[in-house]
Amino acid sequence: MPKFIVTYDLPDSIPNSPDPHATFLEEARKLDWDYWILVNHVWYRLPNTTLIGQFSDIAAATASFHAIEAATTKALRRTVKADKFFVANYITSRLSSDEQEKEQ
Repeated sequence: MPKFIVTYDLPDSIPNSPDPHATFLEEARKLDWDYWILVNHVWYRLPNTTLIGQFSDIAAATASFHAIEAATTKALRRTVKADKFFVANYITSRLSSDEQEKEQ
């Protein structure tokens, strides 16, 4: 199954409301997205507001991304919708991350 990457912008937090990003990431993991990538047996943290996941095609990846918005909206009981997003087929990459976990 192909891998997809998405990068997005969430709107600024509403005053006196919690920042939605932590909940957004929790919901993303439930919907087969992750913010860590395995490279040479080491997990690296992707940049903020970037996720990676495996889906059958770009339509499924995009639908899953929108499902994150819906799940976050439900969890926080207020609308959370990305201002912008970009979904792309992930084939190869280079990365630099200041966060990594031990080798697996």
